[in-house]
Amino acid sequence: LVAENKSTSFGCVCIAERHTLEAAEKRGKTYPSEHQNMLRKQKAGADWFISQAVYDPEPTIRLLRDYAALCREQGLTPRKVVLTFAPVSRKKTMTFIKWLGVRVPQEAEEK
Repeated sequence: LVAENKSTSFGCVCIAERHTLEAAEKRGKTYPSEHQNMLRKQKAGADWFISQAVYDPEPTIRLLRDYAALCREQGLTPRKVVLTFAPVSRKKTMTFIKWLGVRVPQEAEEK
């Protein structure tokens, strides 16, 4: 569809929680691979990415650095990444966010 209509633009999700050593181990890998997913999506035509909600910055920082390095290795320009920040005011909402797999550090949850 995108190849047929050059005016069509689309973005994809990137999930930093998939880009942790713990997540990699659960998938039987030695290193996270979400940056490779982003590059695959970029090559398929994604013009931008939007993150899952960010409460723990470390996985997001690792993901962005690894994605930039992979793009550099392949001579490509990284696509724009829109980071999502979502305030939470109810315990029920926090429970749901954690159920989705979003990492929330204890100090962030307490605030």
